Amino acid sequence: LRTPLNAMIGYTSLSLSTLRPRLEPKEIGQLERAETAARTLLSLLNSVLDFSKIEA
Repeated sequence: LRTPLNAMIGYTSLSLSTLRPRLEPKEIGQLERAETAARTLLSLLNSVLDFSKIEA
């Protein structure tokens, strides 16, 4: 589960850093939201996995 999220974070970060001058403000906002959502989901996933280790 972590690998797809890390790929999404990496690609959105790369897109923002390399394509920002050519993107419309709306597109930049969408990429930033996607990156933020992926980071939040990854953090939540890590917390759930840590909790499951404690329970085991």
